[in-house]
Amino acid sequence: MEFFGKKGQTKCVKVVKDENEAVLDMDIIVNFGTKVQVVAEEVQKKVKNAVETMTGLNVAVVNVSVSGIVREKNANAEEEE
Repeated sequence: MEFFGKKGQTKCVKVVKDENEAVLDMDIIVNFGTKVQVVAEEVQKKVKNAVETMTGLNVAVVNVSVSGIVREKNANAEEEE
């Protein structure tokens, strides 16, 4: 996170909603070696579909920002904690 200038960031999703439409801003962390663009597009599709299905709101856009990259060993160690 410090590499990207976002020390101590705790919130990773921001939602701005008007009457029947929502805009979502998300920060994600990806594994080193993954294709960031492919992962970001997949996150956009799945989040949009899930929010629309669960809430009935129209999701205008899902903005995805990569806030970090972790090595596979670090990701596994964090999951075990």
